Amino acid sequence: MHVLFVRHAAAAETGEFAGSDFDRPLTDDGRARFAAVANWVAARGKTPQVIVSSPLVRARQTAEILRDITGVEHSTLVIDDVAAPGISARRLSEFLAKLGQEVVAVVGHQPDMGHCLAKFIGGGHVSFGKGHVACIEFEGDPELESGSLCWFVGPRDVEAT
Repeated sequence: MHVLFVRHAAAAETGEFAGSDFDRPLTDDGRARFAAVANWVAARGKTPQVIVSSPLVRARQTAEILRDITGVEHSTLVIDDVAAPGISARRLSEFLAKLGQEVVAVVGHQPDMGHCLAKFIGGGHVSFGKGHVACIEFEGDPELESGSLCWFVGPRDVEAT
């Protein structure tokens, strides 16, 4: 199994947006830069059968870009609190195992994505920039400390290629 850990793309800053934090949308630049990352991911052949997104608007919008570019069917976009702020790596592990898919993407927030990624690969500290994607490979079910980092890419990385 491969799991793509995705941090949402650049969103409107809280001081620039009149609505709640839940409703902050992606910026135009954030959309464009993440589209480039999604194209890079698609070119690697890692098309997720399921994309699990935090319910916050900026994460959902990022998940929709990934879905549209990788060609994932609309029905495979799952909005679930398992990817919301405060995510538990153990709960996420159990959730992913139940999906039983070959490639799954999880779109969430920092610092949660960095903490979960570190727990899945056995430790360390991961600073997850906006619009970054990490691919983790598991021999079987996605258990804590059993994953191997395949690649980690962000908007600046794909702009340079």
